[in-house]
Amino acid sequence: MSYRILLAMILLAVGMPASGQDLSADFIASKTYPSLITVPVVRVHIADSDALGPDPARWKVLGFDPAKLACYRISTDKGRQITIRSVHFARMVRTEGPDFTLAYLELNATVHKGDSLVLTVLDTKGTPIPKAQKTVQVGDIQTFTINLTPSSAPSEPLTDGNTRDVAQLKVEIAKPDLFRWKQARTYLESADVFSTDAKDINSKFEGTFGLERNLLSSWYVPIHGESKVQGDQTARNLSYLAGMGLKTLLPWQHAKPVLYNSAIQTPVSPVITLDAQYERRINQDAASLQKFPNKNAFRVNPALSWTPIRLLPGLTPDLLDAEVNLKAWYLPFDQTVPTGGSQRLEGAADVSLIIPLSKLNFLGHGLTFQSQGDPAKTQIRIKYSTGANEADGFKHSTHITFGVEVSP
Repeated sequence: MSYRILLAMILLAVGMPASGQDLSADFIASKTYPSLITVPVVRVHIADSDALGPDPARWKVLGFDPAKLACYRISTDKGRQITIRSVHFARMVRTEGPDFTLAYLELNATVHKGDSLVLTVLDTKGTPIPKAQKTVQVGDIQTFTINLTPSSAPSEPLTDGNTRDVAQLKVEIAKPDLFRWKQARTYLESADVFSTDAKDINSKFEGTFGLERNLLSSWYVPIHGESKVQGDQTARNLSYLAGMGLKTLLPWQHAKPVLYNSAIQTPVSPVITLDAQYERRINQDAASLQKFPNKNAFRVNPALSWTPIRLLPGLTPDLLDAEVNLKAWYLPFDQTVPTGGSQRLEGAADVSLIIPLSKLNFLGHGLTFQSQGDPAKTQIRIKYSTGANEADGFKHSTHITFGVEVSP
């Protein structure tokens, strides 16, 4: 096949719905190799469907071939037929062959959250198989995302050397698929932190346009090119960056007993990123200019992001999650002192504890209604950060914030 459903396909296969349905199917938004674009997919749980079952011998009697596109028909609830671009199957770990009990139907159409799709399974002659029909509701395909986190930051460091209690608003906006290119994923992202005090060391704005495509068909190694503008909230420090980099996952199957148990569960590997970037320093305050006198700079930026880390899942699922982010910047043409210094190396780290508001129902329905049906929609985030803020001339600080993260 020309490309495969991303790693999420295998992970999602773990949670099969219970049997007892004539035809079991649901909707997921997945990604494709090698372009990594998001595509709408109807997932058919063949083995859990009473009309089909898991036995290939029964499929033969019914005249059903799970690998044939002609054996599936999808239409809207108004009767308009939707083209199925391809059918995919997860690979079985032991045999490395396709698992025909779970089919992924990639749709060649634009769908929206709340749409109803009617799936009908046919035999190879085009005749509907008895009871093999299912209405599937389209879930969130995430064509646009926004996260808002109002936070309290006690004793926040300021650029004048003082500290004070401030309020911050973190705003994250993303358009993960800007253009519907088949060759690569194009995206727009914005990550901003606005403070009630303009001298807040940790304020920032950052806008990124990027293009991404996976390099290999057998492993997650996307390469990306990015163009970025960043600075503090008053633009006293302002930079333009252009660069290329890649991401990958760690092969950590042997660590599963240690990192996936009743005390801690890390369902996915940390994501490792390595970027090489050109920076043009447009605006600099006095402190940044003294530290970085060169207007043009080259830097290498490795990073590690590990999320989610589920804590105490044996006690209550989704009660407490953690996130870890580590970053470093190697600036070979910037010195620690103007003459005779060593090459500059900066770093930053943050650790977050996340509690879904839906788990705090003992505090009353009025507090938890926002997250009903989606534990990640509204959650409490307690974040400890230390190190440099690249958007504000690499000023250093250590601080803790308490916020409520909302995803409208």
